[in-house]
Amino acid sequence: MRELIHRIHPTHGIIGEEFGNHNANAEFVWVLDPIDGTKSFMTGKPLFGTLIGLCRDGVPLVGIIDQPVLEERWVGIVHHGTTLNGKVVQTGDIVHDLSDAMMY
Repeated sequence: MRELIHRIHPTHGIIGEEFGNHNANAEFVWVLDPIDGTKSFMTGKPLFGTLIGLCRDGVPLVGIIDQPVLEERWVGIVHHGTTLNGKVVQTGDIVHDLSDAMMY
């Protein structure tokens, strides 16, 4: 991912857990976690994924969560909403009591 970003967008910065930061104060900065849930990945549990984000001047623009074993790809884009595997998703009704909320 880093090599591709450097080649296509050489002025962009990258913040990453595995290989540290590069040009982290750039206008556009990618936030990368190639294997979020390393322990799950190493033990064969399906609770891992790849996280990719893009910020402009510190403000998130795009976020992607890719979970290959579960065949799920979540994409959120500012002013365009969120999709799960290409289908638009949205939050449920607003609840006023925490006991009525559904959390995972």
